Amino acid sequence: MIPEIREAYNRNFTAQQYQDFQDQLFRAIGEHATFRLSETPIFLPDSLAQELLDSCNRISKIIAEPEVLASTASAIRDPYWSITGDPEKPIFLQYDFALCQTEEGIRPWLIELQGFPSLYFFQADLARSFRQNLGVPEGFSSFFNGFDESRYVELLREVIIGDHEAESVILLEIEPDKQNTRIDFRATKNIIQLETVGLEELERDGRKLFYRREGRIIPVTRIYNRVILDELLQRSDKYAYTFTEDVDVEWAGHPDWFLRISKHTLPAIGHLPNVPVTTFANEYVAGSWDLSQYVLKPLYSFSGAGVNIHPTEADVAALERPQNWILQRKVAYGPILQTPTGTAKCEVRMMLIWRPGDELPTVVNNLVRITKGEMTGVKYNKDATWVGASVAMHRL
Repeated sequence: MIPEIREAYNRNFTAQQYQDFQDQLFRAIGEHATFRLSETPIFLPDSLAQELLDSCNRISKIIAEPEVLASTASAIRDPYWSITGDPEKPIFLQYDFALCQTEEGIRPWLIELQGFPSLYFFQADLARSFRQNLGVPEGFSSFFNGFDESRYVELLREVIIGDHEAESVILLEIEPDKQNTRIDFRATKNIIQLETVGLEELERDGRKLFYRREGRIIPVTRIYNRVILDELLQRSDKYAYTFTEDVDVEWAGHPDWFLRISKHTLPAIGHLPNVPVTTFANEYVAGSWDLSQYVLKPLYSFSGAGVNIHPTEADVAALERPQNWILQRKVAYGPILQTPTGTAKCEVRMMLIWRPGDELPTVVNNLVRITKGEMTGVKYNKDATWVGASVAMHRL
């Protein structure tokens, strides 16, 4: 999107560079991605990078208002439940923006947001491999607000492990070896030596949790939670700990924030610049909008599951729990990225950390999805080229 850089990048790109990039990433992490990696990062013009940061700041200021933060508790609805522990504020926040072509140039529009961890560690490895193998100019970085890779890792270590014994802090997921995000779990262990533990491995004795490694029983005092509650609800497996028991653990990212900062938050911030108008489906007055201009989304789903991009009045009327759905004005992803195999569309996830004691969350890194189809998730466009998981680079 910086024309001279994009033209030079495309002109100088070789298949061997792309192979070297993937090989280095595998050597660094020890795991192959189960999703497609794009051949390119994107390069943000200064004005676009600043607009993304400004929009994040406006959203964060609304979320941080005490009455707004407290009101998010209403997002916890049947069939979900509130989980024990102190959910004072979310440590991890993700704001997802579509990049749109407008008369004013390329503009970001918020698509959704979540109070849940993203691929913080994998993205650091991915950006480094791009820089070292694929012609990223000097003076560009994926990090924001003065962070470099070293400071970024130390911040993550601080908010995830803190002053606990490292082996008593775990990354918790359901059957982690079967998750598409397992490459990030491996990167997390490599970088901050955090053990990944499957929910099926976790044991409980009253209020105490523990896991076993090499014959040792290791107590769990803090959990970096990566369990998606929707997946937990869909399973009939029996676990010693099911998030309903009262246990003595701290949370590095309390699970309640998965629900509390989510698509449920969008109606409260739809008046902001760069945020589309959104309403709960149960508050929609039949016939009042041209639904061809809106998308119907379930509040609680992930990876695009259940999204209806062509809703009808009948679809809205047929919803069993309309309070658990939103109608959001469509955002037209622009074909803004010039690639050797045609133009592509981009979505940028701005990754934030809200450190205890800070007034507002801080943008620290980003994640990009590049697509040439209707859907942007990395599980789509598997047969296309110059699409997939990527990262945005901006001038320091």
